[in-house]
Amino acid sequence: MNPDVRPLNIEEIAILKRHMNALGLVTLIISCIVMLILILISLLSGYDPSVIIGALIGMAFAAIFIWAMLHQRNIISQDLDNRNAEIIKGRVDVKSEGSDIFYLGYGYFIEVNGNVFDIKLANWKTIDVGDDIIIERAPASRIILNIKKSNPR
Repeated sequence: MNPDVRPLNIEEIAILKRHMNALGLVTLIISCIVMLILILISLLSGYDPSVIIGALIGMAFAAIFIWAMLHQRNIISQDLDNRNAEIIKGRVDVKSEGSDIFYLGYGYFIEVNGNVFDIKLANWKTIDVGDDIIIERAPASRIILNIKKSNPR
């Protein structure tokens, strides 16, 4: 079942731009920290090859993280270019919470039409299993723009 599509409004464009700017800022900060650490390790180790190799390995992991952040920015950019929001309607089948120390999402989940959505706590508290809801999200980045009940009680 293909979701319905509608144009993004000004507030939703602002939400996507905030996400994109935050990713850019985090990427810049991490890049600077990694470079400073590498320079400090090199200077303090007296150029010991084993220490420098360890620092380079750490830098490789940071580079992968930075690449992932930049990739996500590109995906959000696609949503800004397309200027569409997809509308998903359905019933909440499952509601759960849980997080992993390495998980970067909100940690509050609902399942609608077999799809799991990670949502903000404020939205999670207002939704119950069995509620019919409407989820509006950016198609490429899958950023949730709005959640509302279609059968408010």
